Amino acid sequence: MPRLSVIVPVYKVEKYLPKCVESILSQSMKDFELILVDDGSPDNCGALCDAYAAKDERVKVIHQKNAGISVARNVGLGAAVGEYVGFIDSDDWIEQGLFEEGLEFCTEQDLDIVSFEVFIVRGKTKRLCSHFAGDRVWKGAEALKLILTNAIDNSAWNKFYRRQLWQQVRFPEGGWHYEDVATTYKVFALACNVGYLSKGYYNYYKHSGTITTSGLNIRSRYEHFVGYKRKYNFAARCCHEAIPECEMSAVKRAVAVLTAVAAGAGRLTEEQEAEVLDFIKEHRKVSGLDFKSRVLAWGACHCRAINNIYGQVSLLRKKF
Repeated sequence: MPRLSVIVPVYKVEKYLPKCVESILSQSMKDFELILVDDGSPDNCGALCDAYAAKDERVKVIHQKNAGISVARNVGLGAAVGEYVGFIDSDDWIEQGLFEEGLEFCTEQDLDIVSFEVFIVRGKTKRLCSHFAGDRVWKGAEALKLILTNAIDNSAWNKFYRRQLWQQVRFPEGGWHYEDVATTYKVFALACNVGYLSKGYYNYYKHSGTITTSGLNIRSRYEHFVGYKRKYNFAARCCHEAIPECEMSAVKRAVAVLTAVAAGAGRLTEEQEAEVLDFIKEHRKVSGLDFKSRVLAWGACHCRAINNIYGQVSLLRKKF
């Protein structure tokens, strides 16, 4: 059994895939398997994946019809056999030493999950996104509160997880946007010990072709809200200390849905609009909500013209 299974969903990334895969295969720790899930990519990605598998026995390739990143990750989880599992997006890459140092930290601290820091890459600029000063270790309950309140980010790909944590957890399928928001906290809820490495190991490449930057439409905004609403409902059941922050975050996402509608990014079904409005009406007085969100939440309940004007202004300023 390899120490680590690395799952990489692959779709229309022919330009970026070699840098991603080579950053993995060149790691100093060799005891891992790389699972490339070709999600029906119409370019040359499938052939590139097969070529890597032919050269390196640690590489496994799964070809499937296009079904989205959640399905690809779930398929990879079903095939993984490592003690730990990690996810890397196919247009990103990792720094040397991640596997060796990350798993050594897991062994030393008996960790179920380790999170590590990320470089945000935009063109030629590279910025370290730091969440805490110095390495940390938390008990499971404390780590759960931190991810529910966004102190630990929701991203699936800057973490290693003990694979057994995923036995009953899967990513939401059906082409979801922001699938991490609706998933990662569920794995944290099963962990006993969670660690954090302050060193930057993961390079997250932000460009117009990524899932998150291309998904600024009504569907992505609505699914973002649903993910945060689920986090709030989970906190209400299992982590009362996180309720205020989860409630506030969900209200902000609900308001953002109405902004997207007003900006002409699409339409909601009657059921979806009722769900968004009902949540705002019930929770808009949550403490800690910023002034803008509070005004927009009031407008959603009493004067939708406020939301419509803000949506049009946001569209003109290209901040929506």
